[in-house]
Amino acid sequence: MFRGIKDKDDSAYESFNEFTRTLLVNEHYQRNLDELTRAAYPTTTNK
Repeated sequence: MFRGIKDKDDSAYESFNEFTRTLLVNEHYQRNLDELTRAAYPTTTNK
């Protein structure tokens, strides 16, 4: 992927954009899941 970007290959740019979007969506999902878990299973101490 990175070699393709260095060679200015358009499909490599699209692959990198898709990879970045996947990471951002995963981070957003994990953050929401953490919040829901904390709300469903409250603790007496904040960790």
